[in-house]
Amino acid sequence: MKPTSVPPAPDLSDDADAQGHGVAIIGMACRFPGARTPAEFWDNLARGVESITRFTPEQLREAGESAELLKHPRYVPAAPILDDIDQFDAGFFRFSPAEARVLDPQQRFFMEVSWEALEHAGYVPESFPGTIGVYAGSSTSQYASLIRPGSAEAANPFALFGNDKDYLTTQLSYRLDLRGPSLGIQTACSTSLVAVHLACQSLLGGECDLALAGAVSISVPHLRGYVHEEGSSVSPEGSCRAFDAKANGTPFGSGLGVVILKRLSEAIEDGDTIHAIIKGSALNNDGALKVGFAAPGGDSQARVIREALVVADCEPASISYVEANGTGTPLGDTIEVSALNRAFGLPATARDTCALGSVKTNIGHLSVASGMAGLIKTVLALEHQQVPASLNFDSPNPRLDFAQGPFFINTALKDWPAPQGPRRAGVSAFGIGGTNAHLILEEAPPPTESAPARSQQLLLLSARSAQALDAAASRLATHLEQHPGLPLEGVAHTLHRGRRHFDHRRAVVCGDSREASQALRRTVTVTRVPPEPPQVHWLLHGGGMAALELGRALYPVEARFREAVDRCASIVGRLLGRDARTPFLGTSKAASVEPWFEHLAPGIVAYGLAQVWSAWGVRPASIVAYGSTEAVAASLAGIMSLEDALAWTCARNPALHGQPSERPPRLTPPTLPLRIGRQREWLTEETATLPGTWARPWGEPRPSEGDLRALLQERQGVILCLGPLADDVRLAAEPRLLAPSASTADRHAAEADLLGCAGRLYERGLMLDGQALYAQAAPRRLPLPTYPFERQRFWVESPPAPTATVPEAAVLPSVTSGTPVSLRFRSLAQIEHALTVLWKDLLGAEQVTPRSSFASLGGSSLRITELQRRLGATFEIEVPLAVLMRDPSLAELSVAVLYRCLGNSQQGLLAHLQELSDEDAEQLLHHGQGLERSPR
Repeated sequence: MKPTSVPPAPDLSDDADAQGHGVAIIGMACRFPGARTPAEFWDNLARGVESITRFTPEQLREAGESAELLKHPRYVPAAPILDDIDQFDAGFFRFSPAEARVLDPQQRFFMEVSWEALEHAGYVPESFPGTIGVYAGSSTSQYASLIRPGSAEAANPFALFGNDKDYLTTQLSYRLDLRGPSLGIQTACSTSLVAVHLACQSLLGGECDLALAGAVSISVPHLRGYVHEEGSSVSPEGSCRAFDAKANGTPFGSGLGVVILKRLSEAIEDGDTIHAIIKGSALNNDGALKVGFAAPGGDSQARVIREALVVADCEPASISYVEANGTGTPLGDTIEVSALNRAFGLPATARDTCALGSVKTNIGHLSVASGMAGLIKTVLALEHQQVPASLNFDSPNPRLDFAQGPFFINTALKDWPAPQGPRRAGVSAFGIGGTNAHLILEEAPPPTESAPARSQQLLLLSARSAQALDAAASRLATHLEQHPGLPLEGVAHTLHRGRRHFDHRRAVVCGDSREASQALRRTVTVTRVPPEPPQVHWLLHGGGMAALELGRALYPVEARFREAVDRCASIVGRLLGRDARTPFLGTSKAASVEPWFEHLAPGIVAYGLAQVWSAWGVRPASIVAYGSTEAVAASLAGIMSLEDALAWTCARNPALHGQPSERPPRLTPPTLPLRIGRQREWLTEETATLPGTWARPWGEPRPSEGDLRALLQERQGVILCLGPLADDVRLAAEPRLLAPSASTADRHAAEADLLGCAGRLYERGLMLDGQALYAQAAPRRLPLPTYPFERQRFWVESPPAPTATVPEAAVLPSVTSGTPVSLRFRSLAQIEHALTVLWKDLLGAEQVTPRSSFASLGGSSLRITELQRRLGATFEIEVPLAVLMRDPSLAELSVAVLYRCLGNSQQGLLAHLQELSDEDAEQLLHHGQGLERSPR
């Protein structure tokens, strides 16, 4: 006999303690019908939009729906759909075009949305200090049915991995290098919430430190309706009327969502934006306690809700909203409301205290992703402190006993009143087959904002192309205009530490959101950063009072600069008994500073800036110094101590009249190349340690314009001045010379100058140390616009188009019949052409250059064995797998192939030498065996 009441909840106090601090939802992303982002999704929810597409007959015929089906009396021309399911940014995730074509849209969308969710949370995998797990599920691939047996797509070994549910999460883990647990979850309609529950358990058990949880379901063909069958759960009208007297099922559609989870205590400590807290969760299964396999089990539903409440340590009366499974079937709705009443067990006096809703009335049933839609809806409702309407409700199903519980159907957007404690909600998902899940959510604690450490901020943007960078800048500008109150330091921090840095870069220095948006909307020319970041050479020079003015402006702002100045001041105090710190305080004019300090200030300021740049990750390849900064430069180059350097400077200070008495510095060989004054020779180990080198007075106080031009011509990379240059020698048009302005006298301008130099270094390919840059601040990671994917169409046509494979014989040069294939090739140009055709065919690549490598075009290890086979068939030679695994460029592989075609030996090469061009012969003689002799 089936039980008719809920048994006592088990004692889960230990589990409650384990979940005591809960799990934070710190990021989320989605593609739901009518919404590409959580913000668009909330806008639709708040406006009460039903995002079900109603197709016209013309649309359906164009999409390939049969005329006979369109005439069916029960055909419903409606579905919840997504836009552009044939589009994908394959290059971003390192897929070749051939692989992308056979990749299920569910995997494509899941990768893009997972990346967006990570960025929404402010994290990228390569900079996250812990392990990242993945818990997700998908529907069965319908896209696989488009791949015709015997076609080129079917021959692609990647088609299996690209369409099987088993590889949804592991494919993501591989593409993003995520090294925590990676589990595929399959429990039908409850898959999403089961994935979230397991991710929470993994976090709380220490198996991972960040977790992605989600689900995806995309139907193929996409633009089509369905035939309603009487008695099924599918709506005959294309709408869901959950809990209504006219409830008759739901339309099924496509969508996906991903949330980023983290232990709550760590999310608070790390300054993450917390969207909601998962206080507790529970799972169970109906077993055989129901009328049939596909039927819902009310007793099990009640039990799982009660267990979740116990795990969360929450009283039912503290829950003021429940996002129901709500499929809009008369039987399912009745069982669910009855289960909720029994689980909550509240007295009649608690009526109408808990709103009930179903997101299926907005977007239909998204199969395995339906729970994710309900979860994200509820998180957004907690964030906005509003409860959206449950649509299509006129009067309650008379079989629903609302009088026995606290529930009512919320039919309009309303403010969510704050109870005595935090706002809380429940979210349910019940899968066909009986796996039930319930989550208890709580609103996030109010964020704590700290005062910004700087008045100016450095915003860093990057992308894989100039076009994507423009799109990213435009998106961010719009976001800042729409959210003018965003703390700009948090924006800068998130862009620096929560984004991957690509090869097209742009840096903006600004003081507020208005300045930022204006700068971001300016048209700029962006070039790709070089493969290797440029070397940076430090230039120190005497700058007199201009250096002191800069130091005064930076002293209260930059902690590392201040610490370095204080250290120098302490040394000078011991040497001279004079105060070298006070000149850096206040706003006194230069005229009030004693003359002796004018010669000392440039070296102290340069030393302070050196500590700032070193902390930010900008270290010199060499140092050039002029005037009173020469000894400080020597200390930076490891030749003498800072104390000896300051003593040397003071002893040569004309205003100090030989005070203190000179003492010989202790000299050691330089750790960096150093040149002092206008000497053309760099100090060697010998000259650097000769006392005579440091016995002379200091040289010219600053470089001339000619000196700078000569230095720029001599040294590759960037010259970074550790102090202001006079305007007449700044060479403003020279982009490789970075220097603060000589007129910098206030804090804002000094910060802007310093950060502007950092931004220009970033645009040239250097990476700044974000932890050091924000060490004196406590900014939060903020949700910002995510990466603008450059999506292209990749689709297996139905019916599939004839394969475009180029016959291997077509790439062979025309020669006399009977000549061995390997001897038909007599030039690298022939080989390169043949390989280009082969690679394009094998990878579906559009552009192949001599510098392209197999991997750079998306070739995987799975395809290398096929490449080896095709090389053998095309050239009748054997190219060892080890050679191909080194991933040579097309040009390098061409040399290796031609070398083998000519006999694979120096003797064979010499035998055919007269048949080769001089250039080809030289390449073969020098590099013919290069791929096998040394690893790349």
